Amino acid sequence: MKRDMVAHCQPMVHLASGRWELKYFFACAFAAVLAGCTTSDMGAGQTVTVPGTPVADGWYPGERRFPPKAGSIPALNMPAYRQGTTPDGFTYTIYPDGSGGVKGPQHGPAGGWSIDCSRDAMTDRRECKLTSYSARLLVYYGYSANPESVCIIGHDFPGRTGAIRVDKAAPVTTDRDGCAPARVATQMASGSMVTTRRVEWPYDYHRDETASLAGAKSAMDLVSYIQSNVDKLTF
Repeated sequence: MKRDMVAHCQPMVHLASGRWELKYFFACAFAAVLAGCTTSDMGAGQTVTVPGTPVADGWYPGERRFPPKAGSIPALNMPAYRQGTTPDGFTYTIYPDGSGGVKGPQHGPAGGWSIDCSRDAMTDRRECKLTSYSARLLVYYGYSANPESVCIIGHDFPGRTGAIRVDKAAPVTTDRDGCAPARVATQMASGSMVTTRRVEWPYDYHRDETASLAGAKSAMDLVSYIQSNVDKLTF
């Protein structure tokens, strides 16, 4: 099971990240013209249009709700969503299906953290994953409230182990599926940088990459919030 998850991790996360990026792009592009905008008095006869509708039950103050938006083709349809800003300045988005993400100005097009807490089609239980394509990491929660493992995206050479190192802490060796114990997620929450070492088929040598962990703590907090609250929210 774990081998299947990690072996297909890169395309899966790329698509998941793409879904988040597409949603995020259109959320920004169409925010100013979405229905349900409100206006604020700026004084001296000036008003500014604030997109979306304020909500009283947001994750953080200032969260707003946006209605669905039809695209020119079905693939460009935007679902309803909620969006706000964390105290440390990251934009977060929550969708009715349990997906969402955290993104900051320092994140490029493939940056940020993508959340998938959709329902399992067989059990109807929410299964959660937190991914960062730029950091090449997948934090797997499964059905648990806490991370169960942290896996390296793209580590797929049979029989080889990888490694994850947060800041200057001792590297943590992965199993042969590229997954490390959940304690790595704890390090990530308070860390600044992460270095991963992976081995990709068919080349039997390791590749190292270092990336920022900006937003990781907020993203993990958002996973917890979605797990506990998404079914209670209105969109």
